[in-house]
Amino acid sequence: MSKQSSPSDSPKPLVSFGQQLLIAVLVVAVGLLFGMGPVLEALRQPTPAQHVAGISDNDVFRHQRTAERLQTLLNPNFDRSGEVFAPSRDRNHYLMELLYAKLAEQDGLAPRLSQIRDHFQAWQQRRVPGEESVTYGSALQEALGTRNAVDAVAVKEFLRVRLAAEAYEERHVTVPSAPQAISDGVVRAGQTRVRVASVTLDSAHLVNDELLAEIAADEAAVLSAYDDLRTRLYRTPARRSVVLYVADAQAISDAIVVEEDVLRTRYDEVVATRFTRTTRDEDGSERQIVQDFADVRSQLHEEAAREIAADLAARLAGRFRNALMDAGLVGQGEANMENLRPLAAVSIGPEDHPALRESVALRIIEDVVIDQPPQGQTRTALGDFGMLDLGDLNLFTDDIAVGYLAAPYRPLREDGTRSSTQVLTLVTGLHPAGYRPLDEVRDDVVRWLAARQVYEDLLTAAREIAQGARAESLESVFADEDVQARRNIVSPTTSTFQALEALHLPAERLGGTRPDPRFAISLAAASDAVKVVQASPIENPEGAWAERPRLRVIQWLETSDEEMSEWQAFSAAMQANFQVQGGIQRQLRQAFEASLMSRVDR
Repeated sequence: MSKQSSPSDSPKPLVSFGQQLLIAVLVVAVGLLFGMGPVLEALRQPTPAQHVAGISDNDVFRHQRTAERLQTLLNPNFDRSGEVFAPSRDRNHYLMELLYAKLAEQDGLAPRLSQIRDHFQAWQQRRVPGEESVTYGSALQEALGTRNAVDAVAVKEFLRVRLAAEAYEERHVTVPSAPQAISDGVVRAGQTRVRVASVTLDSAHLVNDELLAEIAADEAAVLSAYDDLRTRLYRTPARRSVVLYVADAQAISDAIVVEEDVLRTRYDEVVATRFTRTTRDEDGSERQIVQDFADVRSQLHEEAAREIAADLAARLAGRFRNALMDAGLVGQGEANMENLRPLAAVSIGPEDHPALRESVALRIIEDVVIDQPPQGQTRTALGDFGMLDLGDLNLFTDDIAVGYLAAPYRPLREDGTRSSTQVLTLVTGLHPAGYRPLDEVRDDVVRWLAARQVYEDLLTAAREIAQGARAESLESVFADEDVQARRNIVSPTTSTFQALEALHLPAERLGGTRPDPRFAISLAAASDAVKVVQASPIENPEGAWAERPRLRVIQWLETSDEEMSEWQAFSAAMQANFQVQGGIQRQLRQAFEASLMSRVDR
């Protein structure tokens, strides 16, 4: 029997003896299995002190500032589905990234400018987590002019540093920690492409009206599913109900007729700079081509009308504001539609400008809802008139109450410029953040439950198709019109995987443990040329129905090599190296646990 501890004994360790032994053996075993030679070689690289001299404090500050601004704009909540740009506030983290990038350049691992340009174009199309309609590019564009603005040059430099640092770390840290033979194989496989034929089976074709009715009748199951889903899928932002009083510049412009002599004078003033171009004849002589007044008259009229309308819109809004000030209703007052109605009956007419051929009244637009933008963003839609920037006019502060009437505001256009239209906003309702009610999303929840219920049938169907493909081919299986009709698939499609791209195998039960992923290159084995895998998520998903189970049956067609630069090869192999290491270490740990825990006195 083991000795009993007394209160005076030293505290017990946080891990048991068996666990300590396991950890010690793992450390030694991993060292023996993987070898320390490559690691020691990496440590013999020039010391950081020999390189830091070329990295200034300003370089580190700029790199860290860009990272933190990108984090604020593109993933402020550090959502796991998004990228992490600023994982640390420690200055040394960003210094090390710059150092790694500098060393990568010396090793020839840094991406070329053309590669960064292509990468940046694709990177801009990525989606901001939780905002499926917002891309990285649009979020950066919207931030221009704000304190978190990041220009394209800074973003490209940030991406260059990060990619180069990752490539260097891959070469000197990740790869040396695995057997050299595996590392060489991974890098080589990174240049290989696998072409496949595939079909995607959607659980939607197994959901019928009878099943939907059965699930809809189980109110407890529907309510439980709604409670699980609403936090993730059915959130609603804080909102403000408003009435907009609009001095519409476009409506004013439509009512303007500019005199012919005014337009001709305008044409004469700009014809030499705007409507004249020089061309060169075949003999080398130059001649000028001048656009006639008749060809540009409508353009000149539109421009002149817009300029006049901008001035008149400001005058109309000012006329309404003066009436409000006289009545003491600007700002935090007791404004409402009833006491504003007589004051809003203002207009402008020919007496305000001779080009205005008819009176134009202030437009009143009721039942407009303004959503609070996600954290880290400042712009939200202001009806159909453009965007409201909360940095200019914040309707979501604690001191805003029903009856608040804001001063005239010029909405922002998509390109960030100001509209000539002027809007006065009356707050008529305050709605806190919450969730869409169950009645509003009930159909989505019921269909989601139904799709989950047919998962095992979906898996069975996928395996039947895979079995037929192994006997012949996917093309042969779907040559049968009856199969096409039953599976709602006309014919297989072809696509290409990277050799080390992970294929995620389905679980036996929905929500159960899934087998370890397989590399796409494993399809090239003649005995395993057909697999059932998870289908890619639906693009731009909306609601729970978009998360329904979908499986993909894929069949290997051919394998080919692709020429890559050293940097591209390492980049392609990077994620796979982590998977290789993780798989080896996981299997090793399981073996030691099974062996040791059977011998240690628990």
